Amino acid sequence: MKTKMTEKIEKKHNPKFIRQDAYNIKSLKIAWRRPRGMHSKVRMSILGHRPRVKVGYRNAALIRNTRNSFPVIHVSNSKELEAAPQEAAIILAANLGMKKKEAIISRALEKHLNILNLNPGRFLEKLKKKAQKQAAPSTKDSTKAVQEEKKEKASTSPLHPQLSEEEAAKKLATEKRKLLEKPK
Repeated sequence: MKTKMTEKIEKKHNPKFIRQDAYNIKSLKIAWRRPRGMHSKVRMSILGHRPRVKVGYRNAALIRNTRNSFPVIHVSNSKELEAAPQEAAIILAANLGMKKKEAIISRALEKHLNILNLNPGRFLEKLKKKAQKQAAPSTKDSTKAVQEEKKEKASTSPLHPQLSEEEAAKKLATEKRKLLEKPK
């Protein structure tokens, strides 16, 4: 016969505790609130109605706050990461900046810790791509440089240095025509 310590303890698959009439009344949110109505069937725990939150649904103390049998630790700085045991799964705080997040992720990968709320490989790849884009000159700058070079090459006309050869020739032709025409 197995003892309680040798048995594998699994998490209970609890029902979703939804607020009474949350699906019927649009203004109510789904998050659980204790029913207080005098005739409420949920408050009276009548069969056929929604389950009510009770202490009996709670998981065993050994597996509480775990995921896949790893203890879950919330990390918001490098000190908390260093304090995390080797067999832990970590969740990064939502308000971390990019630099701290990158440092924490790289250190977590060195310690072989499991990160639950993001894919570390994909995150680091995105950071590398972003750094490459910032290091390379943008396309707008390169197109401006090419346009300036074209203007410098085109401005070879001696009479009108700011115009290209074709535009300078057209302008000369219009000036000659104006001179040759008789004034009325």
